[in-house]
Amino acid sequence: MLSRIPAFVSTPEMACDAIHRFGGEIRRSAELARRLPYVHAWYAARDEDGRWRFGPSKFIGYEGLDADTYLELSRRGLDGRKTEARLRDRQWFVELDSSSDLYRSVFRDLRDFVAEYGQVARRGVRINVRPGP
Repeated sequence: MLSRIPAFVSTPEMACDAIHRFGGEIRRSAELARRLPYVHAWYAARDEDGRWRFGPSKFIGYEGLDADTYLELSRRGLDGRKTEARLRDRQWFVELDSSSDLYRSVFRDLRDFVAEYGQVARRGVRINVRPGP
């Protein structure tokens, strides 16, 4: 158990690693899965097969979180507004326009991801993607 809030991620690779780690952590944590409908801002990066992988800003914006640490520290001060500001300031991700075809496509993948855990993605979420191939 951590006694303090971890540092913010300091590279886009750290944020992308956290996105991929979130996929594994959610498979082992029903409590983490129950929180999916409450996520306001999702961050997405493609995996080696070209599929979108997702993580909430509050999970991917801090260094080295796992499900247990995230849940513990969420009650004690993790702040998605701070991570969003940090990620936005670094310009590592691009927010998708909700009226764009890309947004609709990525949202469908997000909706399917959330549905795997018996949850529904909220409408109007912000989706931020890592630019690149």
